[in-house]
Amino acid sequence: MVTDAKLNQLKIAQNQAFQRKQDACRIQQNSWQYLTDAKEKMNCAFEAKQNAFEAQNQSWQVYRSVIECNGPRIEYLNSAQGRAYQRMKNAFGRAFSAHGSHDEVSAKTSATEGHSYKSKAQSYVAKRRRLVKECQSAKAQHEPYKQAFEIAKMFFGCTKNEFEIAKTAHEQANAKFKLAKTEFYYAAQASQTRLSEVKAGHSNRVSVSTAEAPYQYRGNACI
Repeated sequence: MVTDAKLNQLKIAQNQAFQRKQDACRIQQNSWQYLTDAKEKMNCAFEAKQNAFEAQNQSWQVYRSVIECNGPRIEYLNSAQGRAYQRMKNAFGRAFSAHGSHDEVSAKTSATEGHSYKSKAQSYVAKRRRLVKECQSAKAQHEPYKQAFEIAKMFFGCTKNEFEIAKTAHEQANAKFKLAKTEFYYAAQASQTRLSEVKAGHSNRVSVSTAEAPYQYRGNACI
C-alpha cells in the first residue's frame, strides 16, 4: 500500500471538498423545490387575482348601469321637487292673503292648489329616495367584489415577493454548488496527481531480490 504524508493531506482535503459539494447539492435541491413551490403558489394567486378582477369588473358594470340610469332621474326629481315646493309656498301664501281679505273662495282654491303641490313634492321625494336607495344597494353589492379583488391583489404581491426571494436564494445556492463542485474537481485532481507522482517514484526505485543482494545489505534491500 502506497503511503505519503502529502497524499494523505490531499485525500483529506478531497474528502472535505466532496462533503461540501454534497452539502451544496442538497441545499441547491432544497432551494429548487422551494422555488418550484413558490412559483406554483404565485401562479395560483395570479389566477385568483384575475378571477377577482373579472368579478369586480362585472359588478362594477352593474353598479355603473344603475348610477347612469338613476343619476339623471334623481337630478330631475330634485328639480321637480324644488319647483313643486316653491309653487306650494306660493299657493299657501295666496291662500293666507285671500283669507286675510275675507276672500274665502280664493283662499280655499289656493289652499287646495298648495296641497296639490305639496303632494307632488312629497311624491318626488319618495321617488328620489327609492332611486337613491337603489344606487346605495348597488354600491353595497359591488363593495365585496372590490374588497375581494384588493385582497387577491395584495396576496399576489406577497407571493410574487416570496417567489423573488426563492429565485434569489436558488441562484445563490446554484452558484455555491458550482463553486463547491469546481473545488472538489481540483482537490481530486491534486490528489490524483500526487498519487501518480508517488507511484512513479516507487516504480523508479531500484528493486533487487534479497538473493542477488550482498549478504550484508540484504536487510536493507527493497523488494
